Amino acid sequence: FFQQAAKLSPDDTKIRTALALTQIAKGQAEAGFAELEALAKADQSTYADLALVSARLRRQELPAALQAIERLEPKMATSALPLHLRGRVLAQQGKAAEARDSFEQALVKDPNYFPALATLAAMDVADKQPERAQKRLQAHLEREPRSVQALLALADLKQQAGAPPQEIRTLLADAVKANPTEAGPRLMLVNFLLAQKEGAAAKTAAQEGVSRLPDDPSLQDARGRSHLAVGEIQQAIAAFGKVSAAQPESVRALARLADAHLQNKDVGAATRTLRRALEIDPQSLLVHGALMQIALRDKRPADALVIARAVQKQRPKAAVGFLMETDIHADGGQLPQAITALTTALRLEPATSSAARLHALMTLDGRESEAERFAAAWLKDRPKDSSFIFHLGSMAMDGRRLPEAEARYRAVVALRPDDPTALNNLAWVLAEQRKPGAVPMAQKANEMAPDQPPLMDTLAWALASEGQNPQAVEWQRKVVAKAPNIPNYRMRLAELLIKTGDNAGARAELDTLAKLGDRYARQAEVAQLLKTL
Repeated sequence: FFQQAAKLSPDDTKIRTALALTQIAKGQAEAGFAELEALAKADQSTYADLALVSARLRRQELPAALQAIERLEPKMATSALPLHLRGRVLAQQGKAAEARDSFEQALVKDPNYFPALATLAAMDVADKQPERAQKRLQAHLEREPRSVQALLALADLKQQAGAPPQEIRTLLADAVKANPTEAGPRLMLVNFLLAQKEGAAAKTAAQEGVSRLPDDPSLQDARGRSHLAVGEIQQAIAAFGKVSAAQPESVRALARLADAHLQNKDVGAATRTLRRALEIDPQSLLVHGALMQIALRDKRPADALVIARAVQKQRPKAAVGFLMETDIHADGGQLPQAITALTTALRLEPATSSAARLHALMTLDGRESEAERFAAAWLKDRPKDSSFIFHLGSMAMDGRRLPEAEARYRAVVALRPDDPTALNNLAWVLAEQRKPGAVPMAQKANEMAPDQPPLMDTLAWALASEGQNPQAVEWQRKVVAKAPNIPNYRMRLAELLIKTGDNAGARAELDTLAKLGDRYARQAEVAQLLKTL
């Protein structure tokens, strides 16, 4: 058809460019690129040039892409785009400094060219300079206060950096105000509020979005999710029903609706909805997985196994069907069968997550020697698999094999020195053994991931293990303030207060725990401590 169009309009650059790209796609690369090169030289527009750069990049022909960009630059002398494209190619070549320089030049040419700004911000984050990235975005917002891209990018950066939720919420709200007819900012605001467990606020934001953009399915979906968050299941079903009606071929919309029916304890409606979704996409893993979970919930393992076997038949070279079978056998306590299925999955796709689970299942089944041999063989082929080593450390920590756990976590920290969870766990193991080094390790973990109650709790424990009880109390108070509904944190605070001689403070914490009654399993310990005061 492009050939016919080219005969009718032989001088149309767009048609000839499309024909050349079609030739490349068909494997006639030499002829296709020759035509693009000729068009780029003969035509003063940039259409063929941009197509040529794009085609070279798709084929990872980076030097040729740079040559095409050089020819493009004179045609776009006032535009930042060629410099941005050059930066992209240089970055792919591993020339980070030259790439950064090209992106900076793009911003000199056009200070508001957001693609270059966003790329530089991402490079700043990769270089562990998030503050620099934030300054870039804030400077852009001073020039362009309504820039939705910058507002959302800055909110994302601040969220990664652990900024106060209210600060992030304000940025997202500003993005909504600046761009009231765009769904993206509203959707991000709803998702953020849901992640913060602010269901009522999320519902309000979603309803405002639907009122302003009633035909946007993504906002209707957000409205349904916010209704679920506050327990309004019928309203959620209605919202998801509207999404499904607007997108009748959407499997995900039907899956959302089915989940709402399940929360409404209407298994029949959920199953019928999922069957409709399966008619649209018979190979949907989302739907197969949901049907399998329903079968397991209804204590129908045989039906669940039929679903898993169907997935195995559809995807004989993929692990997913065998992972589903693993879940079914493990749910029923059939560990040997689960191990067999998981071994097959691992053979098809040797993933660390599957290896860690296989090792755990072997251990749970009492096959410790086999589990150790498997772990040794896995690490022999993958000595730097830090995630698997972390798993081994966690298994050792749970089994109170503290020297082994310490060795494993030290190995993880050597491979991932900036991993706050590994640092935290190593600090806890050191503190449990009353070994030196726990406090600086825990402090570094808290610096990497500030305001995280589990990490703060470990730091308090580490301080206490080294006899720094006043400082431990100070940190444990922060933990309880951050997570007041976790009784064990309050229990540890009471114990620390007793050590420092603050019996009145300890009694107040213990009285709070005593009021929980059966909701706190350690009431015998609480009563015993109260007797000592």
